[in-house]
Amino acid sequence: MNTKDLKLEIEEIVKAGEKAGVDVCIDEKNFIDKEHLDCFWYGGYLGSVTYRDYSIDIEVHGDVRATIFDKDGNEEYHYVNKNNDGAYSYSEVRNLIKNDAELYAFIKNGKICCEDNNWVEIFLRDAEGKDSGLVFDVLGDNVLDAFRIENVKCYKKIIDDFIEKNC
Repeated sequence: MNTKDLKLEIEEIVKAGEKAGVDVCIDEKNFIDKEHLDCFWYGGYLGSVTYRDYSIDIEVHGDVRATIFDKDGNEEYHYVNKNNDGAYSYSEVRNLIKNDAELYAFIKNGKICCEDNNWVEIFLRDAEGKDSGLVFDVLGDNVLDAFRIENVKCYKKIIDDFIEKNC
């Protein structure tokens, strides 16, 4: 597992957020390593971006239903997880699929069939933690991408627009 590189990448994301005028809160304990960044492995809260006393909470939601097939095309393992609690990252699936690269190879070669899956969502909350009712899906499957500066700039606009319309 490449946790040292993950820690460095998280530090770079936090610094980029500071330069953009936001507080990016990422607890590296919420992540596995650099080889497991697809949202397939995750569920629940990942971190937040705070700007102008508002917080964008970044979470992974969905239901993972995956069937893994053996070399003869027979069902080897059927996995279901609907908990949204981070349990995927510690599941028995990691014994069958080593990392993102192998997950993508399994998908490409038909060795895994995913019905339903996870996605990254953001939730806007005020300084007291009150939910604004705004929920957005984040494009892409890489969970760290939700914290990258391109998305952080979008989050700032979402907050600015919300404040302009509601305050």
